Amino acid sequence: MERVNCKKKIAPGGNGIRIAPPRSVTARVLHCCKQVCPKSVPLYMRMCRQSIGNAAPEPASTSEQLTGWTVWQWENALLEFESYEIQLLDNGKFVDPRAMETSPSRILFLQDPHAPAPRRAHVRFPLSDSPVVNQYIETAKRRDSLALSLLSAMRITKQQLTDLAAYERELDELAELFPQV
Repeated sequence: MERVNCKKKIAPGGNGIRIAPPRSVTARVLHCCKQVCPKSVPLYMRMCRQSIGNAAPEPASTSEQLTGWTVWQWENALLEFESYEIQLLDNGKFVDPRAMETSPSRILFLQDPHAPAPRRAHVRFPLSDSPVVNQYIETAKRRDSLALSLLSAMRITKQQLTDLAAYERELDELAELFPQV
């Protein structure tokens, strides 16, 4: 499998905001990491790709599943911690089983054995005092809560789908304002 090194992930709404692992572990990044998992130290990890997309990885000789958080920086707007899981192979290489073609080859990972299931939880911190960023974070919390409840719902109502779509539209609109932050 050919390795793809993507330096940029684009924010929702296609507004061109760079979303990537923080370039360095600054005091602010470290402070946020301690808020999410006080006993862990963030580490940059080079990732090998075992599969592309969200399909389950092919069986591999792994020595350990590591749960924790990937750290994403939305330019100067916010830091986002996403629950995640990576594999540590017997040969010492790290594998991202959910890698996509646009996934970076290096991530900032905060190990946390108590992290929720991969991609089921997000923790966000503003990097400025912007009301737009704060509103984005609050709207994202409401959207995430609804989306998580829908994962276990036996029946999904039309109103729940309408609410979810409304949250997505609002998040796209707010993200469009980020470059002005």
